[in-house]
Formats: sequence, C-alpha cells, structure tokens
Amino acid sequence: MKTNFFAKTYLLSSLFLLPVTPVISQTLNKEGPSPFVGGQSEASNGNQVGSINAIAAHPSNANILYIGAVNGGIWKTIDATSTDPNWTALTDDQASNSIYDLAFDPTDATLQTLVAGIGRTSSLGRIGGGRLGLLKTTDGGNNWTVLNNGLVGSNISGVAPRGSTIVVSVDDNDGGLSCANSGIMRSTDSGATFTQVTNGISGGSIDALTGDLTDNAVLYASIVLATSNCGGTTGIYKSSDTGASWSKISNTAMDAVLVDNTGTHVEIAVGQSDNVYVAIANSGRLAGIFRSGDGGLNFATMDIPGTFELDVPVSVFKGIHPGGQASIHMSLAADPNNANIVYIGGDRQPGQFNDGQNGGPLFPNSIGAQTFSGRMFRGDASLAPGIQWVALTHVGTCLLYTSDAADE
Repeated sequence: MKTNFFAKTYLLSSLFLLPVTPVISQTLNKEGPSPFVGGQSEASNGNQVGSINAIAAHPSNANILYIGAVNGGIWKTIDATSTDPNWTALTDDQASNSIYDLAFDPTDATLQTLVAGIGRTSSLGRIGGGRLGLLKTTDGGNNWTVLNNGLVGSNISGVAPRGSTIVVSVDDNDGGLSCANSGIMRSTDSGATFTQVTNGISGGSIDALTGDLTDNAVLYASIVLATSNCGGTTGIYKSSDTGASWSKISNTAMDAVLVDNTGTHVEIAVGQSDNVYVAIANSGRLAGIFRSGDGGLNFATMDIPGTFELDVPVSVFKGIHPGGQASIHMSLAADPNNANIVYIGGDRQPGQFNDGQNGGPLFPNSIGAQTFSGRMFRGDASLAPGIQWVALTHVGTCLLYTSDAADE
C-alpha cells in the first residue's frame, strides 16, 4: 500500500503542532459530604458533621434510619445500629435541600412512604434553599416527588402524612407571615392541592406538629405567634379528625409561658399510652415542660432540667439553653416503652465561673463537659418534683440535677 507524500508531510507537521500539557504538581482536597475536624466535639479526633434537624426511624427495623439535614438534604442508612453506619444521600438532585421535618406515613403497610417538609433552620441566619413545599417518596427514598400547590414560599415546620390526607404546619413565609399564608395546611388528594384549615385554629406561626402513635387521626400542634388579622390565639391545639378541625388544650400555666413573640418555640412529643409532653421556650431558653397522661385533657408541670455550676460567690443553676438558642436548638422525645420517661435536648454545655471577671466560662463543668458540646437530659414524670431529671452525657450522669426555677 502506497502512502501519499503530501499526506505524510501533513501528518508529521500536525504532530509537531499538538499542544503539550505540562505536568503540574498539585494537592487535591477532598470535597463533598464527610466529617470535618476541629469542631466543638469531645471526640478524640474532633470529628463533626453538618447539622441535622429531622430524624425518621423505621417503626419495625432498627437498622433503617432517615435523617434530614439543615441544608444537606435527606440521607438513609440500613445499618444504623453498627458502630460506623454507612449513609446514602437521597435528594442531591432536588432544587432545595433544606429539610425541617421528615415523617413516615403510618398508613402505608410497606413503610416505604415518607414526606419531608422543606424549611430553613440554619444557625447562620436561617439561610437555606428555596421554600418549595414538600418532598414525597413511595419507594423508600429512591425517587422523590415535589408537592407544592399552595405551599410555595412556606417554611414547612411539620408534616403528618396519612394516606391521601397530608397535614403540614407553617411557621414563616417568603412574603412575611400573614393570616392567609400560615397556620395548618391540609390536602385530601395526596398532596395535589393544599388549603388552609380554619376550623378551630387560625393562621399564625406553628412550629410544632406531631401525631399520636396509636391513633392516626389524632394530631397536636402549637401556635407560637398569632397573626393579628386572624383572630386566633397562641396555645397548644389538638385534632381528632386528621387535622380537619382543632381545639385548644393548653392550660393557664402553659399559656403563661407561651409568650406571643418571635422568640418562642415549642416541641411536642407523644407516647403510646395517651401521654403527651410539651416543652415551651421563650426568650431563647426553656421556660416550662408539661405532661399529660390523658391525651391533653389535663397537664402537670415538670421540673426544668439543668445543672448547678460554680460561680462567684455561689453555684448558679444553668438550664438546657446556656447559649440562649432555644428558637432553633431544642428537641423532645417520648420514650416508646415507658409512659413516664421523656428526653430533651438543648443547645450547649455551660462552663463554670462565668462571672465576667475570671475569663469564664471554664471547663470542665459540673458533669465533666470539656467544651460547648451537646446538652441532653432524661426526665421521669413519676418521680417527685426536684429529682425528675438526670444528665445523659459526660461523667456523673447518675446524679440528678433539677430546679423549679426558670432556666437562666
């Protein structure tokens, strides 16, 4: 086979004209989801991950757990009980990954249906993704559908999916909180459309919505900021018809600390024996915890959890919010097996000698905390006032620390 002379010449010339890519020595930094070091953690390596605002535990399989990150989307593990669980990101392709709440649909016998509420809860000025409504999956998280007819712009603070009925709570809106764009929103067509509920409850900032574990029709919610043009009042409310109508159940002691302002925050936890717990914070700190053993007909006041920290000249009681961040850092869970047990989380650990003169706060504190790590307590409503709470972290956690005084 003969080769054309001009073709040979062109080929050789082209080879000399090819660009040469220089070899550059460089260091590649790992990007993407992974722990970071040097945070306020007492682990030996200081590893921490991003903030989590929602958890949905599988009702019958302890190894399956879903979490909703503040600005990192929804994640799933199928080995939650292992020492080092593996996590899979499920919503990286969604337009917004700011997850406020996440819940299973208890009417789905296959336990494959979950609904997530998109809302901003970041400690950094509550920045986050677009408020686009809800995300729903019917296959365990492999695929998600956006539900937002009537919800765009709403900060979804709670979700309660019940088959074709989906109930959500709204605590804020892109256009500012008003009567028409807040309160309880409800769908009876599987999320195709949502309308505001006005029977027994009005628009306003609702930052707590939860359901009864034994009766899918029973829901509880809170109004922490009533809008003046709706005529509603702050309080704790209950529905027995899947959110279609509501009645106020909070007593005078609860209403006294449920201050109508933007710094108020409520958490509600329901057990399996008609036991209901309500934690109310105002001005950035826990102000009261209440328990009902009859589904909200009557409430009793529990102690405020905390520790006594050395100061000058005396020890000072410090509650679960030394950082004053209760508006976004408070969690509450009822024990699934014991109707008298409840768990609560605050913002951070307090130090000692925080008098402004000794360079405080100093660590370790009274329970051995070495830095501003998590603040968590276990409560027992069957115990007498004064000994109802025990710290869940650090050394000396068998000791009881409670006070009837308001959180400092």
